[in-house]
Amino acid sequence: MAVSRGKMLGHYSRGPGGYKCPCCDEPNVTRWRKRVEAREVAREIAEGIVELSDDEGRAMFDAQCREHLGISGAEFLRRWDAGEYKEARDRCDYDIVELSMLIPFAR
Repeated sequence: MAVSRGKMLGHYSRGPGGYKCPCCDEPNVTRWRKRVEAREVAREIAEGIVELSDDEGRAMFDAQCREHLGISGAEFLRRWDAGEYKEARDRCDYDIVELSMLIPFAR
């Protein structure tokens, strides 16, 4: 079933029991509000996203490694590749897990 957007304040209309204008007393108004709030949050997140060059990504990774573990990004990658962080990763060590998610910025 298609949802159509009206012209006033994100007005939604959909078949019986579906979305209605927020000024109506329909039970699905809460659902409509959640959709609007989700869009607002997504818009705020998108505005905060910054695209990094390869060099900026490597510099950010290196800075995070130094902040969390006190070692360079290159040293972290060497240890990661050697399997030195396997136990820490398996027990969900926050610093190791966070840095592991940033590895694509370094390679």
